[in-house]
Amino acid sequence: ITDITSVGSGAIITGAERTQIGTNTTNIATNTSNIATNATDIATNTTDISANTAAIAADGGGDLLSTNNLSDVSNTTTARTNLGLGGLATQNTITTADITDITSVGSGAIITG
Repeated sequence: ITDITSVGSGAIITGAERTQIGTNTTNIATNTSNIATNATDIATNTTDISANTAAIAADGGGDLLSTNNLSDVSNTTTARTNLGLGGLATQNTITTADITDITSVGSGAIITG
């Protein structure tokens, strides 16, 4: 018998078992490190969630409010430009005389008048 080791009070393990114990010890150390890292990540995410919750809860923190019916837009001209709206966006009614470009009308559209 050449592959045995005496352990403690007479217990005997093989070389393969000794190797497995070393591997298990390394895995335990790695897992302990991973748990510590995960705990840090959880703490960071909890802080982020708290900050996001506070931002969501802020009453209209810079957002447009539907109850203001867009009266809270600081520059309506810029807003119309950003939305791609032209001069027709400010008119209450539109006549056929107001329509000068129909190139973007979809296939099958019917224009009368």
